Amino acid sequence: MSTLASEENLLFSTKKEQNRHQNTSKQHACTLESSLHGHKYAIHFDITPEAAQPDSSNEGCYEMPYLNTELCILIAELLPLFEGFPQAVWISQQRLEEGHGFCRIVFWTFAESADAIKTFDIWFQAIFRKSRVTETLERLVACALEEAGDFEIALNDWARLHVTQKDTQKAMQKVASNMLAAER
Repeated sequence: MSTLASEENLLFSTKKEQNRHQNTSKQHACTLESSLHGHKYAIHFDITPEAAQPDSSNEGCYEMPYLNTELCILIAELLPLFEGFPQAVWISQQRLEEGHGFCRIVFWTFAESADAIKTFDIWFQAIFRKSRVTETLERLVACALEEAGDFEIALNDWARLHVTQKDTQKAMQKVASNMLAAER
């Protein structure tokens, strides 16, 4: 009987420790979330045929070539390499949205300082005004196209996207849980 009782105490002690560890992790995640600042951004590229090559089944329409998603998402991952990128900011949750005649790289930026996010916003609005940056990114999208030679790529827009508080919290929770997982 004493062996069974000691095993139960050991199990209880272990569960107690697990619960304590989980609670500590949740508190750390909440603290991390409350100290994070995040904004969502998008970079929009128009993809149009250089010479009108209509699809034979639909007059005036053209067929979009295959677009390599990984190469396009790489654009968001390359931003920190450009001149003046704020050190205290990181990019996360990149994805590609595409449609007929366009692609859009969407991503979140996070920082532990509101000033760092503001600095990024200013940098983001200015960086695409430099022709060498724009040309580099357009070439990268062109490389991601299966038939790049037949299409013209133009960086058309870049903007901070309006998101709800709920979406922002969800993105921050994801980042906080990823950071906690990385710490382990």
